[in-house]
Amino acid sequence: MSHQEIFIGRQRELEAFEQSLEHIRGPRPTFLQRLFGLTPKKAAKTHPLPRIFLFYGEGGFGKTELVHQCMQKAKGFNVIHLDWDDYYKRKNSLPNTSRKMITALFTELTEEKYGISGYFDEYQEIEGQLEKIDKKVERIWQEDLSTITGMLSKGGAAVAGTYGVPIPEKVQDVVSGGLNSLQKEFRRSLLDHIRNNRRMKREEIDLYENNEKALTDTLVRGLEMASRQQPILLTIDTYEQVDEADIEDWMRQYFLDHLLKHTTKVAVIIAGRNDHYRDYRESLPERLVFNRNFNDILFTKEEITDFAKEMSVNLGQNAIASIREHTAGIPLVVKDILTLLRDGKQQDEVLNDLSMFTGTIEEIISSIVTRFLRYTESDSEWNPDRLRCYQMAMLRDFDGALLQKTWKLPARDFSIQMRQLASRHSFLNVRDFRMHDKVQEYLRIHLMQQYEKKGADLPLLKELAAELLEVLKEKLDRIQQALKQLDQRYADDQHNRILTGYLLCLPWVDTRKALQELQSYLIDLLAFEPTVAQELAQEYLSLVPLHSSTDKVTVKKLCTGAIAFRPLTLENSTITPSTTEIEYFRLLRQNLSKDNLEKRALFHFRYAENLIRQGAYQEALQSLQKTFEMSDVFAKAKSVLVVAFASNCFRLGYLCSVYKPNPEFALAAYNLAIILIPDYAVAYNNRGALLYGLSRKEEALNDLNQVINLNPDYAEAYLNRGTLLDDLNRKEEALNDLNQAINLNPDFANAYNNRGILLKKLNRNEEALNDYNQAINLNPDFANAYYNRGNLLYYLNRKEEALNDFNQAINLNPEDADAYFNRGILLKKLNRNEEALNDYNQAINLNPEDADAYFNRGNLLYYLNRKEEAVNDFNQAILLNKKALKNDPENETLKNTLARGYGSLAWHQLFLNQYTEAEQSAQEGLKLAATETWINTNLATAFLFQGKFEAAKALYEQWKDQPFNEEKTFREAFLEDLQEFETAGITHPDVEKVRKLLTEGNK
Repeated sequence: MSHQEIFIGRQRELEAFEQSLEHIRGPRPTFLQRLFGLTPKKAAKTHPLPRIFLFYGEGGFGKTELVHQCMQKAKGFNVIHLDWDDYYKRKNSLPNTSRKMITALFTELTEEKYGISGYFDEYQEIEGQLEKIDKKVERIWQEDLSTITGMLSKGGAAVAGTYGVPIPEKVQDVVSGGLNSLQKEFRRSLLDHIRNNRRMKREEIDLYENNEKALTDTLVRGLEMASRQQPILLTIDTYEQVDEADIEDWMRQYFLDHLLKHTTKVAVIIAGRNDHYRDYRESLPERLVFNRNFNDILFTKEEITDFAKEMSVNLGQNAIASIREHTAGIPLVVKDILTLLRDGKQQDEVLNDLSMFTGTIEEIISSIVTRFLRYTESDSEWNPDRLRCYQMAMLRDFDGALLQKTWKLPARDFSIQMRQLASRHSFLNVRDFRMHDKVQEYLRIHLMQQYEKKGADLPLLKELAAELLEVLKEKLDRIQQALKQLDQRYADDQHNRILTGYLLCLPWVDTRKALQELQSYLIDLLAFEPTVAQELAQEYLSLVPLHSSTDKVTVKKLCTGAIAFRPLTLENSTITPSTTEIEYFRLLRQNLSKDNLEKRALFHFRYAENLIRQGAYQEALQSLQKTFEMSDVFAKAKSVLVVAFASNCFRLGYLCSVYKPNPEFALAAYNLAIILIPDYAVAYNNRGALLYGLSRKEEALNDLNQVINLNPDYAEAYLNRGTLLDDLNRKEEALNDLNQAINLNPDFANAYNNRGILLKKLNRNEEALNDYNQAINLNPDFANAYYNRGNLLYYLNRKEEALNDFNQAINLNPEDADAYFNRGILLKKLNRNEEALNDYNQAINLNPEDADAYFNRGNLLYYLNRKEEAVNDFNQAILLNKKALKNDPENETLKNTLARGYGSLAWHQLFLNQYTEAEQSAQEGLKLAATETWINTNLATAFLFQGKFEAAKALYEQWKDQPFNEEKTFREAFLEDLQEFETAGITHPDVEKVRKLLTEGNK
C-alpha cells in the first residue's frame, strides 16, 4: 500500500469518490489511445453514483486532509476550492445570510485562476437589474411613505417609521428570513403597495421578491455551461464557520438541489466539524449523496499497523493495541505518536505518556500539546521548535511573511525551517505549514496559564509576543499612513485584517494598553464596520485570561457588548437593546477622552441609535446634537456617515411625530436631517406634515413647496400640499395639486381618495363617487376609501349601499373608531337601535376622547328611555369639549359645539327634574354662543318649573314672535315643549299662565 498519510483509514471514501469522478468524467484514455488520438470506449450504463460528498466530524479526524486528497485525485477536473477559514482570514468577515453566501460564491467562482468568469455574465446582469430596482423601491418608499405606513397597524407603522429612508441598501435585506411579525407586515405592505398601485413592472416585482432564486439559477447555469468544457469539482471546507439556518436552507433547497437537477458534470464536497447534515441526507436524493461521519470511522488496529509500516516504525501488537486504545483511533493523534516514534523517542516512554491521557476526544487531542512541551524541553534539537510554535500560536492566523521577518531569516532558510518543523510535528500542515486549529487552541490555553501563574517563562513569552507585535505595528502604521481617511481604512480588507491581528497580539505584551486600544478601535469599528467589531470581539474573548482580575470583567463586557450591538435598521428598530448592549455603551462612554473630538463624534453617532431603540428619544436627540456640534471632525468621513447620520435624525423625527408623539424632539430631529442634507426631500415632506399637525400651516406650506421644488415628480408631496391647501380653504389650488398627484401617478389610490373628499366639499358628488370607486378598484383593501364612500352614499340617501361600505371599512380596519361612529348614526336612522348602541360603545372604546360619540350615544340612550345614562354621556361630551377648547380658546367651531352640548344637556336635565342644573347648563351654553338662540327654550322652561315665573315670562315675551327655524316660530316651539313635558307627567301650576300668554298673544 502506498503511503497516503492518514488516508489509510479513508480508502472507502476515496474509492467512492474516484468512482464518482469516473462516472462524471467518463473513461480516461489509455497511453496508446492518447498516443494515437483514439477516443476511449463509452462505459456501460450504471446506476447513478454520488455527486455530493458530505464529510463531518470532530477536528483532528482528517476531513481537511481527505478533501485535499480528493482534490489531487480530480485529474481533468477544474477544482474550485473554498475554505471558509481561509476566506475569513482574507476577507475578515463571513457571509451570515443566504444572500451574502450567494455573493461570496459568485466572487470565488469568478476568480481569474479558475478561468470560468465569462459563464457568469448573466449573474452580473441580474445584479445590475436589482440595483436599479433597489433605487426604484427607494424612490417609491420616499414618495409614498404616508400611504405605505397608513396601510399598517400601529406597530407596523413603527417598524417603517423607525427605519425611515432609504429602503434597505440591498434588496436581499427585504426578503431575508428570520423576521418578526411586524417586520413581515411592513415588507408585505410595501410589496402590496407597489403591486396594487402598479408602481413597478410585474417582472421587476417578481425579480425583487425572488432575487435569491434568480441569482442561484444563474450560478447553477454558469457552472453547468462551464462544466461542458471541463468537469468541475467544487469543494467547500470548514463549513461550520457559516452554519446558519438561512444559509443551510438555501444550500440544500436551492443550490445543491438545482445542481443535481440541471448539471451532470459537477461534483461537490462539503466538509465541516458539526453534524449539521441530517437535513441534507433527508432532502437530497439518497443515491446521489455520499455522507460520512468521521467520528464513526476512526483508525482500526490493522490500519495503525499499516500506517506504522509506511512510516518505518516497528511496533508489536501490544503497542498497536495501546495506541488504538489511548488515541481512540483519532488520525491526528495517531500520526503524532508515530511521528515521535519515527524520530527516535523511546517507545516505552511515549506509550506510558500516552496512557495518561485516556478520556474524552478533547483530552486526547490536547495531549498532543503536552507531549510537544515535554519533548521540546528535553530535546536540545527540538528546543527552538517550542519558541517558534509559541509565536505561531499567539498569532491570529499563520502569516509566513511576518514570521520570516520576526525570525530574521532569508526566504529560502525560512522555507527550510518550516518544512523541518512540519516534518517533526504532526499538527503542522505539510502543505501550508499552518498549525491545526485545535492544537493552536490548546497551546494558547497553556500559554495563558503561564501568564495567569506569572511563571518564570513569562518574560520570555512577552519578548516573543513583542517581536510579533513590532512587525504587526509597522504594517499597521504603514497602511494607516497610506489610508488617511477613516472611511477609507475601514473599507479596506487588508487594513482590517492587520488591525485585528495587531489587537489580538497586543494583550500578550501589554494588557493595559491592549484594553485602551481595544476600546478606542471599537468606537471606530462601531461607526464603520460593526461586523468586523463583532468578529474581533468574538476572538478577543478567548484572550480574557491574559488580563488582570480587575480588567477581566470590563473586557468581557466590552466583547459581549460588541457582539450584541446591532446598528439601527428596519430589522431591529422595534427590538429593545439588551442590557449587555446598553452596558457596552456605558463603558465606552466612560472612557471617552474629552480632547478626542473625532472619537466622541463617532461614539455619539452610534449611541444615538442605541437610545432610539431604547425609546429614550430626548437623550437620543441630545446625542445626535453632540455629534452635529462636532460636525467639522465628523465631516472627515462624510461619504460614509453623513447620510447615515441624517437617516438617524429622520428616524427619530418619525418616531417622535407618529409612534410616540413628541413634536418638539421630532421637529429638532428633522431640522438636523435637513441641515446635513439640504436636498433631503422626504425630510421636508415629513417636517411639513408635522408642522401642519401643530397648526403651523404657513411653515408647513413652505416645506411642501420646497419638496416639490426639489422633486417636481414627487406625487405624494402634491397630495400632502393639496390636503393642506384644502384646509386653508384654497380649494381650487388644492384640486390642482391633487390632479397633479394623479397625473404623475395614475394608479395613486390615496390621491383619488383625497380628491374625492375635496370634490364632496365642492358638492361635486358624482365626481367624488367616481374617485372613491377608482381608489377602491386600485386597492380593494383601502379601508378609508370604503369609509368615505359610505359617508357620501349616506348623504345621497343610498343607505343600504352606505351600510355595506361601512361594514367593509370595519372588516378591513377593526380599529377605526370613526367608522363605528358613522355606522352607528346610519343604524339609528334605520331604527336598528341596539346595533347602533353597540357601534357607539365600540367607537368610545377605541377613542375615549371623542365627544361626539358620547353626545350621540347620549341621544340614543335618551330615546331608549335610559335618561340618567344619557345625561352622564352629555356631561362627558361637555367635559371633553371644554378640554379641547382650553387648548384652542379662539376656536369658534368648538365654542358652538360646546354650547349645543350644554343646551342638549339642559333639555335632558329637565326630564330628570333637575331644574336648577338645567338652568345652569342653558346659561353656560348661551354664554359660549349667544347665536344658539334655541337654548332659550330650555332656559325659559327651567325658570318656569322652578317657580321663577317673571324670569320665564320675560323670555317668553322676548322670543315668542321670533323665528325658531325656517319652519316655525319660538311661540310654536315653546308650546310644543310644554306639551311634551305634560305628556311625560312633568308640569307646574304656572304652565297655564304661560300657555295663555303664548296663545292670547297669538290671537
